[in-house]
Amino acid sequence: KLLSGNEIKAFTGIFEGNNHVIRGAYVSIDGNFAGIFGNSETIQNLTIKDSYIKGGSGVGGIVGVLRNGGNIINCHNINTTVVGNEHAIGGIIGQYQGAETSLISNCTNSGVVTSGGLGTGVSIATGGLVGSFVNGTIRDCINFGGVTANGNNVGGIIGHTDAAATTNVI
Repeated sequence: KLLSGNEIKAFTGIFEGNNHVIRGAYVSIDGNFAGIFGNSETIQNLTIKDSYIKGGSGVGGIVGVLRNGGNIINCHNINTTVVGNEHAIGGIIGQYQGAETSLISNCTNSGVVTSGGLGTGVSIATGGLVGSFVNGTIRDCINFGGVTANGNNVGGIIGHTDAAATTNVI
């Protein structure tokens, strides 16, 4: 199940975090697209630390849904808990809708990623860095955090990738 990305207004363009740290953020919504950014394009040089992010589908420590061929570069989740109740839950990005030239680079997760609501055997896509991944390259990224979920498609880096996707993990 891919989210359409049309349910909320997206931040478009490039967000330059200038290596700042967002600490102690608390985001808890019943709907989709939860993160420091709910629905966005390129984000770079940003860290979230000691925070809590919770939502339905498309939940990430930095961004719920990253789309339109955007990139995420030098972004980090340090000791932040990310909780999703449905689909596409990740320590950095819940759902990544990239293009073949899109890049996730130099990102780390040391937070806890948990997905729960749908039940055993259901495809939910939960990953340490990215829950659901469609096209692009992941380069020089590390997951140190724990990942737990009910259902299928759970991974330390990527929970689920589309069968037609171009996926490179370097």
